Amino acid sequence: MRKKIYFVILCLSLCLSGCAEGKIQKDEQSITYQKKKEKETVELSVLYSNTDVSFVTAVEEMCENFMKENPDIHLLVEGAGKGSYTETLKTKIALDEFPDVMEIQDPIMFAQAGKLGEIPRDVAQLVETPWVWEKKNYTIPFYYTTYGMIYNQLVFEKYHLSVPKTYEDFLEICKILKYKGVMPLALGGSKENVTDAWQNYFFQKDVISQDALWLERLFRQEASFEEDAVLQMLEEFRELMTSDYVLENSVNMSENQVVSKLVSGEVAMYYTEPDIISRILDAYPQTAEPYEQEEIEQNNSREALFRIGWFFLPDEEGNYTAVEKTGMQWAISKKCLMDTKKSEAVKDFLRFCYRRDNYRKVLQTMYAIPSSSEAVLYPSVSVQRGLLVDYRYADKSRVYFGNAITPVNLKARMNNILYSVAANTINVDKAVEQLEECYTKVTEDNSTGKGEKAYDNSENN
Repeated sequence: MRKKIYFVILCLSLCLSGCAEGKIQKDEQSITYQKKKEKETVELSVLYSNTDVSFVTAVEEMCENFMKENPDIHLLVEGAGKGSYTETLKTKIALDEFPDVMEIQDPIMFAQAGKLGEIPRDVAQLVETPWVWEKKNYTIPFYYTTYGMIYNQLVFEKYHLSVPKTYEDFLEICKILKYKGVMPLALGGSKENVTDAWQNYFFQKDVISQDALWLERLFRQEASFEEDAVLQMLEEFRELMTSDYVLENSVNMSENQVVSKLVSGEVAMYYTEPDIISRILDAYPQTAEPYEQEEIEQNNSREALFRIGWFFLPDEEGNYTAVEKTGMQWAISKKCLMDTKKSEAVKDFLRFCYRRDNYRKVLQTMYAIPSSSEAVLYPSVSVQRGLLVDYRYADKSRVYFGNAITPVNLKARMNNILYSVAANTINVDKAVEQLEECYTKVTEDNSTGKGEKAYDNSENN
């Protein structure tokens, strides 16, 4: 009898022990599953402008590859669509949908609104020159671009022309080409393309060369568009834009139309940004091939009319300044950085973006200039390699209309006014009057809260 009792007790003990162990294992599995589930549910919303099809493709591919490599992080990727990108971000704020990580174009506005977080130091170290405002790093540049002249090397060779060494040389080249029956210049692309590159060329040459702090003085309301240097800038801009050297009505042409005129040999030069090189080569890959006289003589029926070249346009003294224009920059929302999991995820994402194999693809797509602290090379045609070499050794300027310290809304209104100058519908006096009125309105709106106050006292403009 006693043995039976012992046997029953032993069975009960084993049963209870098994149940307890099973419960512990089940609990452990549940905790593991919950942790895994929580890790898998980290989501980051990513917003960028999608004005350039090539850039959109590159970013989307990069995001897809990131999620494949990091299955525990899901990116909600969105292009901003048409219209003002800054207005899109403001709408996101109103809808309480401000993204976690984003392209940013008016960082001061959103930093002042308390929407941007300070870039973590280990992320900021990914780039050579982080952008700083009020001693805080709110953005990091993804890549740079600049302004320069696309030109037809075959036309230059045909008429024994060399890349200009001064601005006067450039005007002389225009005169010769016009005499030979080749239109020297085309404008076009968009209203911004028409004015942006050329106004910043003359701004560097006539204003910044004399007063490097002029734009800063404008923010302090200590500068005026009626100053002599600015008047010279506007007058030289008008003279060139309305001259016989510019293809008639090209101010209203699309970029595709301008490229067509270049490739056909009708127009010799086009002042713009280097990303157009990729679009020309995509449409006309033969334009990058070396000029070979023997092949042309043997194939007269297929004679090449265009070979792409690039040069930086010098000033009267033979100096050229390469504008270091921020092509795209990243920012992180303050709310995102307050969430530990999202903060780590966004750092992983940005490290992935700048990782050499991923970063190289974006640079190659945009024919862009690297901003990374690590040197990154990418396969390119000879014209792009030459551009990068010239850029490396050029004097550089981060002070240009449209940089981070340009008063909010001023640049777009300036484009409209200068477009009218280029179209020869208003003169310089009227343009100055409108620029002064425009600037007064912008500063009043900023000071009363209708606009956004914007002043940057950092050196990293």
